[in-house]
Amino acid sequence: MKNQILLALTLGLFNFASQAAVISKNEVSLEILTDSRSMTLYVFDLDLPLESKCEANCARDWIPFLVTERNEEALPEGLSTFSRSNGDVQYAFQQKPLYFYRHDLKAGDVLGSEVNGLWHVVPLSAETPAPIPFVEVAGCKESDYVDGTLDASVGTTGASYTPRCLRLKIGSNLNIAASNSHPLQGMSAINGVENPFFKMGNSHNTPQSRTLNTVGFFGYFCTRHGDASGNGMAGAIQVVE
Repeated sequence: MKNQILLALTLGLFNFASQAAVISKNEVSLEILTDSRSMTLYVFDLDLPLESKCEANCARDWIPFLVTERNEEALPEGLSTFSRSNGDVQYAFQQKPLYFYRHDLKAGDVLGSEVNGLWHVVPLSAETPAPIPFVEVAGCKESDYVDGTLDASVGTTGASYTPRCLRLKIGSNLNIAASNSHPLQGMSAINGVENPFFKMGNSHNTPQSRTLNTVGFFGYFCTRHGDASGNGMAGAIQVVE
């Protein structure tokens, strides 16, 4: 599939600072973002909005698209900048940090596409993606959700989870308590998005920790005190951009 992605027709050149972003059109109807040399730009699933999680060795293979001369007023719509941990200023598209792949050697190379399932080319479309519809999971209404931190935990109090309804940003790390008294199991896919945290039909007697890399709603329950419909001892996670 990688070899089928061919950059062809340059639609526009936006000069900002001493580097530029080019919108290029694919011969198979895919538009992706490149720089002024037509070198492919990528985004990383583990990044947070305007915050890079690609540091040290990661940044050797995935080279940040850096600003060399600030001129934010000239940025095209959807492009912005942010400061990395070392003080460098990096470009972002729709708040997602942008990178080059070290093994892309010439214009049109897309060797970094879907590496480890975490790195992606940046598709461009005039249409705004539809928001993920809200689903009530484990009895959690929109007003019930509390915001968690990037390293969050769900504990047990008696026969209930605390917090029961937790909202986290994509890329957050989550630990949910489980024990012989409260075996843990995940619910089925919601809105067609499979639960990345737990496997169906597999009860867990030890705490479960995961990095949440998919936007959506994900439910779980105690197999002794709750059920897969969200009754009894159950909880829900909402992962947002």
